[in-house]
Amino acid sequence: NKPVSTSGAALLIMFAFGAHDTAVGSLSLEPAMEFAMYASSLRLAPASLAEQEQTAVELLRFAVRNDPCLCSGGALLAKAAPTADPAFLERVGFVTVSSCASDDATARTKDDEGARVKHSPPLMC
Repeated sequence: NKPVSTSGAALLIMFAFGAHDTAVGSLSLEPAMEFAMYASSLRLAPASLAEQEQTAVELLRFAVRNDPCLCSGGALLAKAAPTADPAFLERVGFVTVSSCASDDATARTKDDEGARVKHSPPLMC
């Protein structure tokens, strides 16, 4: 499996926005459009895998700040990227629904490396 490219990561995160919003019966265009503008401002074709991963981490952090339901989106993202290297997705910190089901009262926490972002979604999610 080849790691997903940074531009691919941007597209997949955009998919997570749209697919999750559709699933809950609401459409949140403003955060998605803001994210698209942010993603387009980044260099989406870096030379090294390390740079790709760093850019993907930044894309993820931006998405988490703008989508309180990213945990569900992250699960959709994993399904949408079956060819992506699971280790890559793990390194850039894509969260899963199971990590969101935690009873942790902290809204958002980051581990030592700062790559993994976890949060508990609001009840509406």
